[in-house]
Amino acid sequence: MTNKIKLKIVIKIILYLMILGGCCWFIYILQSSTQEDALNVKKWREKTIELIKSDTVLAAESDSLKLYFKEDTAEIWIEDKKTDEIWRSNPENAKSDKAAFGLNKTNILSQLIVGYIDDQSSSFIVNSFVGSVKKKTFDYRLADNGVYVTYYFNETGFEIPVYYGLKEDYFTADILCNKIVQHDSFKISNITFLPYMGCGSTKDTGYLVIPDGSGSIMNFNNQKQTYLSYSQPVYGRDNALSTLNITEKKENVTMPVFGIKRNDDAMLGIIAQGEYQAEIGAEVSGKTSSNNIVYSKIDFMQLDTNKLFANSNNEETSFMWTEQFNKFPKYEVRYYFLNQNATYTDMALRYQKYLVDEKGMTKLSQETEDKAKINVNLIGAVDKVATFLGVPYKTVEVLTSYSDVLRIANDLNSNSFIDLNLWYTGFLKDGIKSKLPAKIKLDNRLGGKSEFYKSIKELKSMGIGFYPSFNIVNMYQTGNGYYKTDSTRSVYRSAANQYEYLLSTGDKNSAISPTYLLSPSKVTGLSKKLLISIKKNNLTNLGLEGIANTMYSNYKKNGISRNETGSIFKDILAELDANTDSLLLDRAFGYSMPYADIITDTPVYSSEYDMEDASIPFYQIVMSGYATLYSEPVNMQGNIQDYLLKLAETGVNPNYKLIERDPSVLMNTQYSYLYSVGFNDWKDDIVTTAKRFSKLSVTYGQTITGHKEIVNGVFKTSYSNGAAVYTNYNNTEVSVDGVTIRAKDFIVRGDR
Repeated sequence: MTNKIKLKIVIKIILYLMILGGCCWFIYILQSSTQEDALNVKKWREKTIELIKSDTVLAAESDSLKLYFKEDTAEIWIEDKKTDEIWRSNPENAKSDKAAFGLNKTNILSQLIVGYIDDQSSSFIVNSFVGSVKKKTFDYRLADNGVYVTYYFNETGFEIPVYYGLKEDYFTADILCNKIVQHDSFKISNITFLPYMGCGSTKDTGYLVIPDGSGSIMNFNNQKQTYLSYSQPVYGRDNALSTLNITEKKENVTMPVFGIKRNDDAMLGIIAQGEYQAEIGAEVSGKTSSNNIVYSKIDFMQLDTNKLFANSNNEETSFMWTEQFNKFPKYEVRYYFLNQNATYTDMALRYQKYLVDEKGMTKLSQETEDKAKINVNLIGAVDKVATFLGVPYKTVEVLTSYSDVLRIANDLNSNSFIDLNLWYTGFLKDGIKSKLPAKIKLDNRLGGKSEFYKSIKELKSMGIGFYPSFNIVNMYQTGNGYYKTDSTRSVYRSAANQYEYLLSTGDKNSAISPTYLLSPSKVTGLSKKLLISIKKNNLTNLGLEGIANTMYSNYKKNGISRNETGSIFKDILAELDANTDSLLLDRAFGYSMPYADIITDTPVYSSEYDMEDASIPFYQIVMSGYATLYSEPVNMQGNIQDYLLKLAETGVNPNYKLIERDPSVLMNTQYSYLYSVGFNDWKDDIVTTAKRFSKLSVTYGQTITGHKEIVNGVFKTSYSNGAAVYTNYNNTEVSVDGVTIRAKDFIVRGDR
């Protein structure tokens, strides 16, 4: 072996040794670093109950919250720094859930459940775990104090981007709707968003909060898994879609919120954008998994069902999907994590704060009079069919003339217990079903212009609130510049007929002609014309029907979505509120609440579905101190005694629907259901109720700060000034908290 060869061998050995040493040194450094990181993680885990794994990143942090993102499953969870509570997007032990089978097994691992249709209008479902996460076809980036995640569903051609982030005191979850991509022929119909966020297990105690009517709760693990899950659209059904049959009276989702009370902690969800096309869903453990869940869903398309050739031998049912409405910036759900021991009262107060901070809702002035607030809804006139020599013709039946209004007001106002408010409907020409109010046209049959304004002047001098009511949404007749072509369109591009339904069968009442809904794009112009007429006639108070509680699309070509309708209606309400002294709205939904000084027909019960456990006054708590609430007509209730107790319990004032004429004039008309509305029949009852309710004046203008059932059948409602109302539904006297409440009665404690 030559020296040259020996030298090469030595050099190679040295190089190998150097490489080996470098590797050892690198491994040593890596291990040291890992050990150091492990020590840091260990310290952090001691603080956060050992929740972070090596594939989890801290995506965002605020003064009160931390947001974590799990890189391999796209799960997120939030740590509440104040309580150390953890709120997860998916159950911690989802894979071992023994109650979940089939698709539900992977739904609980998903952040999105996507409904879609093919080009044959067949519907399907795919979730984010099966369609994207399991196949590793998603990506993320940390930015804007949060994390952007894009789910790629390769088999269906969907790209759905979402954003999870922290903003001040809440966690926000957004679907970036206008950035959704649909490559193939499939179309997304809806997306259920974070269905398991904050859910409670079978080991937890608590309840789900649903804004069903006044509000309702579903207790965790209530053994009602055999009943249908709760699922209802926010603000009720789309009135432009067909309704074949109405077999039950149910409440609507009145607010875009939902909540979870889990052990000692609570979470409130608020749909901040896209609410008009949203749904609220809820179910208890044992239904599809071992979890108690409440969540929201965004609808881009709706399935319409209609009957063709109805009531004939060729009758058939048709199904048609609406066009896709998804071109809006984002669907945003905010999650607020409340203090320990928070209840549904605290959830309602947080939503109240949201309406104040974000929507400009303002407080009522403080009340001082020891009187009962009583609202009377007077009906001016209705349409009816009469006959002359056997020939039918349409006419108007006067029920309460302009001078009658003044007489009734004087009669009731003479009672020292009554703080009277009047809401006058059906006072325009042709009564309740008048033409759209492009301008104020009074009816000479009711007394004419001079009599109307004389009554207004005298009512004002007596200090009585008077609200003439206008409907700028429902088109009962054509005219005043508006025609059937101005109505909103159905899926079939024909006018979206609005029907009356028979109480006996729930079917459409073919004896009554259908009415229409004015296209949302036309409502703005009508409202401006009405405002001009109101100012011209010096009307300072305004009552509005329909616009505060009716939500619909227009399915004409290049139609108008519910989100667009909601935005239009909200702007109209804001303008009318700014240009009047006081605004009365009937049965106001969440989007109209900030503009209401008075709300009538306030719901005091939920739908009381089988899966629900109790009605709660969520609606009333939200609006307490910010609007005067009046009930549905007391004189049209089945159990008036318990209904009045419910009003006292929930801070709602009595409302009566009345006419001056004897109700017998309405027999054999479409208004025959108004058989108990005669003023003379109810005057004494109103006075008696007012005397009883006058002791509640201590609560007027105050915020409800607490509500609970303290013993069976006895509720305590607490107010911001220290007053408390105890309501006893029992048939026997009850003593509690040092007070005695008589059977079927209420008592007030506390001062201003």
